[in-house]
Amino acid sequence: MNKRIVSLLLVFVLLLGMTPVRAAEAEEEALPFRAAVSGEELRAAAVVPEGYVPYEWNGTEMVPGAPITLYVVVVPEGTTEVSLVFEENRLAYNYKDGATYLAGEYADAFTGADSAVVPVDADGDGLADYIQVQSPYDADWHTDMLYAVTFLGAPLPFRMAEAASVTVTPEGYVPYEWNGTEMVPGTPVTLYTVTVPADTDAVSLLFPGNRLAYNYKDGATYLAGEYDDAFTGADSVSVPVDANGDGVADYIQVQSPYDADWHTDMLYAITFAGAPGPFRDLRGAWYRDAALFAAENGLMEGVERQFLGDEAATRAQAVTVLWRWAGKPAPAASDDFGVEDGMWYTDALRWAAGEAIVKGTDDGLEPMREITREEFAVMLYRYLQTQGEGFTGTWMLLLDCEDREEISGWAYEAMCYLSMNDVLTGLPDKRMAPGKPASRAELAVLFQRLAARSVTEDEAAG
Repeated sequence: MNKRIVSLLLVFVLLLGMTPVRAAEAEEEALPFRAAVSGEELRAAAVVPEGYVPYEWNGTEMVPGAPITLYVVVVPEGTTEVSLVFEENRLAYNYKDGATYLAGEYADAFTGADSAVVPVDADGDGLADYIQVQSPYDADWHTDMLYAVTFLGAPLPFRMAEAASVTVTPEGYVPYEWNGTEMVPGTPVTLYTVTVPADTDAVSLLFPGNRLAYNYKDGATYLAGEYDDAFTGADSVSVPVDANGDGVADYIQVQSPYDADWHTDMLYAITFAGAPGPFRDLRGAWYRDAALFAAENGLMEGVERQFLGDEAATRAQAVTVLWRWAGKPAPAASDDFGVEDGMWYTDALRWAAGEAIVKGTDDGLEPMREITREEFAVMLYRYLQTQGEGFTGTWMLLLDCEDREEISGWAYEAMCYLSMNDVLTGLPDKRMAPGKPASRAELAVLFQRLAARSVTEDEAAG
């Protein structure tokens, strides 16, 4: 094992076993720098005398120099960068990935800087960086190697291709292990909770070394590759957030590859927050935002966590969404509209019929028939008229669409008004498609536009 890694492990053990230091002792052993994360100063640091070999320029190349003191700063899990403040102007280089200059512009080489924001794990390999602190160069390009700073507790043991935040629950997950006969609970390991966007299906994980990744919500579902990977692992894997679509986040158990005796080390586990959204069929959908809007505002629901946006909406579905938008007003006391009792749409349809928002045909209100785009436009327009909107007096508007002549006379006013107010738009081929069944996605989009229009009107009034 690398001597420096051994030293850090020993430091970690010492830190865990250290007795509290009195304030007077802390003042006597003042650090030559201050470290902070998000403005909060870090006070936990350990010293490894003669613990770091710096790199120096010998005129031709970078070569190892004389050992200098190494300070190990303990930072919160998930920290990506630390602010260092120096007693005097200093240069701060990151020598894990080569001579990456951190403290400022090239001109600072002769002046240094009194502070620097340095990465904890610049290349994301799960290993802490070493920050080499030096005096500014003199006219002869001489610099004094003063000390080095590294970090403990911060680098995550994995990276993600997608941007996400991570919280840590130490010893928060009990892994499953094979005892030769069956899977049994093992010793608890650290649990990392990754917060991702609401409709994320999968997350790409990248490991500093080859790993095995199992999904233990649905049993031992092997994720990292083919069976042969059991003895080699993989350095990356795409893992599902909710494999069986039950709305509950998976637990990904990360292990070392098996050895010849089928032994593996349980390293840590990963789960997800914010990921299983209300619907699991929205990835890449043009109506994704509208569907989430409809769900968040209690307008629309799905079936087994599927929004089914491409399916045609029924008249009952359309009127129910409108009823929910209106605040679920009480239906008419009497029912002269032939609406069946006890149905999921009963109150909504009776309310709409009582307000003359729906009038039906010779076949009645036909709740289960698919609703066309022009029928829904009329339904929505009639509702807006009850709210004081709509055309008044004499008006004339020619819709700019290829199929204007196909719009029914009884629907033209409604489609004109909604089009003029940017609620109803045509299809990409410049058609309004009045007779086309309205999809669930189109319903969601219309109400999202209504909401945006309401916000704009409120801002104008304000």
